[in-house]
Amino acid sequence: MLEYIKKALITEPISGVTINWVITSPAFRTLIYVLLIIVFLSVSMWFIIKKYNPKISIKKSLIITFFITGLFYSFYGELYWWRWVINDWHLFHGKSTEEKLHTLEESIYILSRLSKDVIPDETYDINLTSHYISLRIQYFLLPLKRKENAPYIIVLVDKNTSFDPEKGILITDNKRFENMEMFYLISPDVYILRKR
Repeated sequence: MLEYIKKALITEPISGVTINWVITSPAFRTLIYVLLIIVFLSVSMWFIIKKYNPKISIKKSLIITFFITGLFYSFYGELYWWRWVINDWHLFHGKSTEEKLHTLEESIYILSRLSKDVIPDETYDINLTSHYISLRIQYFLLPLKRKENAPYIIVLVDKNTSFDPEKGILITDNKRFENMEMFYLISPDVYILRKR
């Protein structure tokens, strides 16, 4: 049991890439539940020994338990938030916005910059299964606008995507595009097509 508690205290209580993607570790959640039980039982016993009414004892024990475990979670979690802040400071301090974006989301940012450089001031479409990556690329491609049936399609190949260059047909999991030609090849799995 002591080894598990030690592991829970060593493991980061929170992890993730950004504030929008935070995950609490199973070891830390278990530690919080164990702490809840220990504090609740200890405080309940103390109130019972002091001859409090059992109903009031349980009520007060619950309040104290959630307060103490909440403070523990806040304090312990805050230590790791500050580690993130310090790490981000070292990682991004002194860099321009372009350098920060390149550091944070290298492959998405490079794809977006290449696409923005080769697609003229027109609309485009994206063939992606990942909603997050699609939104990030759209953001980086601003002021270009995403539109269905656009003259350019940014394609990231997955298991449901195939392109026949001879016939000019792009097939995705839910769409079929005809009269397409290779416009810009970024890699074998990433390219931009243009309507003929």
